[in-house]
Amino acid sequence: MPGAGTIAAAIKAASGREPIVIGKPSGILMKFAIDRLGLRNEEVAVIGDNMLTDISAGVHAGCGTILTLTGVTTEDNLEEYVISTGIQPDVICKNLDEIRKLVCEKR
Repeated sequence: MPGAGTIAAAIKAASGREPIVIGKPSGILMKFAIDRLGLRNEEVAVIGDNMLTDISAGVHAGCGTILTLTGVTTEDNLEEYVISTGIQPDVICKNLDEIRKLVCEKR
């Protein structure tokens, strides 16, 4: 199935115009959700397993970021993603249990 990038490329080719991306890694949709919830960026942490989308979106929205190494980004490719994105997550967890413990500590 084509992803959002593929669909955006088709729209760009058909229209000759650059699409405005509101989903990850753009922070636009995240900022909208944060405002809708009545929160400040500093009160929100984005949790995800993908440096290119989840963590980048959190950074672009001015939120904290928590990376879990259970999916797209792993211990083996983390350094490569840090270099290619130019960002560093605020917290790195090896698994979901570490995230659960982290969140429970912050309550």
